[in-house]
Amino acid sequence: MAITDPILLSPDVILVPVADLPEEVRRRLDPNEGDWAITHPRARTPSRLLDAASASLLAELKTPRTIVDAVIRYSQARDLDPESTLVEAYPLLERLLAAGFLVSEGSDEAGGIAPSLKPGDRIAGFEVLEHVQVLEDTELHLVQNEHGAAALKIERPAARGKNREAFEREAAVLERLRSRPLPPGIEIPGYLRPPLAGASKEVPYACWRSAGPCSPPTPGCTSGG
Repeated sequence: MAITDPILLSPDVILVPVADLPEEVRRRLDPNEGDWAITHPRARTPSRLLDAASASLLAELKTPRTIVDAVIRYSQARDLDPESTLVEAYPLLERLLAAGFLVSEGSDEAGGIAPSLKPGDRIAGFEVLEHVQVLEDTELHLVQNEHGAAALKIERPAARGKNREAFEREAAVLERLRSRPLPPGIEIPGYLRPPLAGASKEVPYACWRSAGPCSPPTPGCTSGG
């Protein structure tokens, strides 16, 4: 990304004064006076502490701006030298971009991380009841058909197939740990079928979608139910 490209804080990001956090959380963070916390609830990136000046600069990026524009606005409001401010702030902004706290205007991430399935959608003969968890690389949904409830875990396109081996290891480990044989999987073209970590033994599992051209709930993804 060029320095002239507009960027913004991800809509999912939370930027909050540490003083507003519960006391137990503040003790764990061990902050300095005036620090702010930045967190991305739907990313696997750890939360970070920022000083008040950095938090104020990031506030300029709640709407899309170039880094230069944001630094100029921030500097003019505080009678600071924009050039030295840019030199000092750029490494932090670069790290926050790499970590996904800042995103490019017009990118998929600029709209926030939303579930790819919604309640009422149907996939492979199952109806989606609700989403349980949505992260940057995976989603977990509660689904049901005439035989009962199931858990559906899918890989989001942003993961680009990187979760496949991890999902297969998860399936192998859970199969060894369970006290009885796994329920039969649901075969769907383009899907693998591991059980879900944390799922009750009484809840059958569905399958997960590898990133690819087929994105549920399109007809190509609902065959094989």
